[in-house]
Amino acid sequence: MNRNIHRPGTRAAAVLAVLALALVPACRDRVANPTVPIPSDFTLVVGQHVTVQPDNVEIGFRGVQGDSRCPTNVRCFWQGEAGVQLTLTNAIHQTQRAGISVEGHGSGTAEAMGYRITAVRLDPYPQDTGRIPQSRYRVKLHIERSEP
Repeated sequence: MNRNIHRPGTRAAAVLAVLALALVPACRDRVANPTVPIPSDFTLVVGQHVTVQPDNVEIGFRGVQGDSRCPTNVRCFWQGEAGVQLTLTNAIHQTQRAGISVEGHGSGTAEAMGYRITAVRLDPYPQDTGRIPQSRYRVKLHIERSEP
């Protein structure tokens, strides 16, 4: 019979080992972000991130708020809008949230952390009055440096 299991500190060491192993996938995902240069066009799905090089700034697509864009099979007096929600995190872990309002089939722009970010296209476009699940959204973004 193995009596080492009951030694003080053995349980704590086992817990620490399990926690360390649990963090490995999280670290790997953070490192595995695709990289994009400045200027660049790229597409993100909700929950996805890219790393802007050479500045090492991570941009993540948090989701869409208030999608009131007029569905293609409905007559509307207003084209509606959708709010693209992004998060930017720099190399020293400062985080800034940015929201881009996309009207109808158009695009919208926001400035954050020295960048001008344009939501070129937000898909899918509503086909009817039903709600689009967050998991289906994807946004095509254009990023460039802001003018001083």
